[in-house]
Amino acid sequence: MTTELQRRYQIKGAAFGARGCSCSCNPCDCNPCTCGDEMRPPRWRVSGCYIQSGTIDGKDASGLLLLSLAQPVEERSTIWQETLLVDKNATEEQVTTLLSIFEDQLESLPTEIETRILTKKAVYRTSMRYTTESGEPQLQVAFVPDAITRIREGIAVLPQSWSYQGPMALRDHFALSSL
Repeated sequence: MTTELQRRYQIKGAAFGARGCSCSCNPCDCNPCTCGDEMRPPRWRVSGCYIQSGTIDGKDASGLLLLSLAQPVEERSTIWQETLLVDKNATEEQVTTLLSIFEDQLESLPTEIETRILTKKAVYRTSMRYTTESGEPQLQVAFVPDAITRIREGIAVLPQSWSYQGPMALRDHFALSSL
């Protein structure tokens, strides 16, 4: 059995994010939002990593996604939690490696939120797609309870359904290797 420390990876990709707020930016990735004149928290916020090319344990990892989704635990709640979403096409080994590399770096809670549930994050497999149209990152996600698979249970409540199709703000590019 391969342990986490023995996993071999060589990946290149992009870090991105956005939030569902009422400012005129599209997408808005400020944290906190300083673009508009409202100080209301967003409806959601995501931080993600997209693997453009590379391998994990000798298997092609191109196209895989990992997202941290922050949202209120209930509609109009001031209490928020984070959930990790993993590409449904990732193998168990790839999921383990992606989490070990990126989980601690993917922070998606908005700074405006005062009440946070800081617990072990639940991890779910779901359908996701990341594309670049005219040089602009686009994300498509359908996080619906009937179409997800739980990989790891968290301590918090089951997240709300969340679907998104639209632009993301590119934060950075990365190249990582354990070789």
